[in-house]
Amino acid sequence: MGLSLPRKGPRIPLLSPQQEAEILSLLIAGKGTGPISRELGLPQSRVRGYAQSLGIGRRRQWDSLPPEVRQKIIEDILEHHNFGVDLAAKYGGQGIGYKALLKQAKLILNVPTFRRSRAKDGPLTSDLPQNPPPAKGKLST
Repeated sequence: MGLSLPRKGPRIPLLSPQQEAEILSLLIAGKGTGPISRELGLPQSRVRGYAQSLGIGRRRQWDSLPPEVRQKIIEDILEHHNFGVDLAAKYGGQGIGYKALLKQAKLILNVPTFRRSRAKDGPLTSDLPQNPPPAKGKLST
């Protein structure tokens, strides 16, 4: 048929300059797009779109941690004393979540998955061998 009707403007109203200024100040203060959208009563997609148009992306949890906290987390992961949930509870106040911790643990221990149960063996264990990551540089022959 090829029949198309013109749209009558954006489905969600555009942000006013006052709302944009408010969003910008909250983003600079370190708030995420979800809390900002709830506070201002705006759709999160609109707030996120405005943040991305300014070049403000998502915060990376691991990179935003101080080096001494990162080192403590790495030591805890290598010692296998805590489960990922326990590490997330321990370091959650520092600004890192469960999934980010598990991602780092997988990179550090060089395993694709961990066991899903607390009943088997110990924390952060895998059925796959836990080797250190291969050294970067020349290949040995």
